[in-house]
Amino acid sequence: MTSYSIQAGALRTNPKSGPDGVGVQADIAYTLEARAEVQAVCGTPANDNRPVAVPSNAAATEKRCSMCEVVKPLDAFHKQPTGKHGRLSYCAECANAIRTLTRPTTSAERGYLPEQKKRWNLKRRYGMTPADYESILASQNGECAMCGEYPQRPCVDHNHETGQVRGILCHRCNIGLPYVEDETFRRRAIAYLNQHQARAA
Repeated sequence: MTSYSIQAGALRTNPKSGPDGVGVQADIAYTLEARAEVQAVCGTPANDNRPVAVPSNAAATEKRCSMCEVVKPLDAFHKQPTGKHGRLSYCAECANAIRTLTRPTTSAERGYLPEQKKRWNLKRRYGMTPADYESILASQNGECAMCGEYPQRPCVDHNHETGQVRGILCHRCNIGLPYVEDETFRRRAIAYLNQHQARAA
């Protein structure tokens, strides 16, 4: 099968599609290429020559997916109050495939600014605001709280057991601190250095 690519935003979700938030606006026609890609994700063979009529005796309990064109039980479709039989035109499997193919994967694609991402990370991971961060860094004169160098990549150091923020370190100190906190590692590291110092003497 030819490889196709659905660009993010090419199939826009409809905010009125129901509580699940999944749906494609009716005025946006999907292409055969997009259909083929979704069918590939779903594992459904493409067959545009297949009959589209739904048996009349199955109309109340079943529905044909407009993407994979398979007749499925209504329970296989996400709910949509304005849709036929109260369901989306795409089955849940195809709707999830569309969501996966069009979902933004990076902060830039999501439209997040670097400052927004930094603010959210501080709040989510440490319960801090940018003002709290700047206040701690200012109290350290802009230096790493451990080595005293000006950090190129400032890192928030916190107690992993209590979650309490202790200060701001440079990246090197932040990476090395867990080893310093490990008493067994410290003892073995000191013994190792003393051993080689004695050999050198």
